Amino acid sequence: MKLIKDVGSIGIADIIASGIGSVFWLYLASLLTAENYGEIQFYVSLAGMAFAFSMLGARNTIIVYEAKKIGLRKILFVISIIGGICASVILWIMYQRLDVISLSLGMIFGELAIGYFLGKKLFVKYAIFTVLQKSLMVSLAIGFYFIIGIEGIIYGIGFSYIPFVLITLSNFKGKKIELKLLRTHYGFIINNYALILVGNAKGNLDKLLIAPLIGFGILGNYSIAFQVYLVLMVFTNIVYKYSLTHDASGIFSKKINE
Repeated sequence: MKLIKDVGSIGIADIIASGIGSVFWLYLASLLTAENYGEIQFYVSLAGMAFAFSMLGARNTIIVYEAKKIGLRKILFVISIIGGICASVILWIMYQRLDVISLSLGMIFGELAIGYFLGKKLFVKYAIFTVLQKSLMVSLAIGFYFIIGIEGIIYGIGFSYIPFVLITLSNFKGKKIELKLLRTHYGFIINNYALILVGNAKGNLDKLLIAPLIGFGILGNYSIAFQVYLVLMVFTNIVYKYSLTHDASGIFSKKINE
């Protein structure tokens, strides 16, 4: 029963979140011109790459060490947030866009909080906050769009991560930062950091190259097709999120892996 409840919490949350996200992007595609839609996708991908370079505390690293009860959470949070601040400075120098910076920082806090939830096996909280973020994304992004225009969409997506910001900041209470543990486990941390860089590059570099080479219009049409692919990946991601945290804590999730 517990397995069904846990997997169900992740599954329902991811399906609902994916559904909300898909409807949101398809609605934007109907609302905006192809050029404007492509422009939004370009800046979202830019924020995604800044996020990736900042995330030494990658989600899977936090999940594994939380499940193993190794006290690296706080130092990984600190390093990732400092990385986000440095990335924000670079983004400002290059683009002077606060909306992209807000989105990049929001994604960082979201990733940290989700890693904490899954590592602690707080699957119901993961479900609640995931759906809440997507719901806020829709309401804020569309609302801001009608108030301030295209930039409002990116601001709205960035501000939708505020609940995750509060969760992450609340985790700075208690234990002190353990630099010794960071040195001990740096190999695994660096490997996961490399994986998140590669993964985000696969999902974002194409959009960052398409826009300057052949224009925002083509990028807009390409992004709609890519959205369909993301929907098809939902079930695989559900199983992965559940099995990783249990395998890391020594509970071999045989029923899932088979």
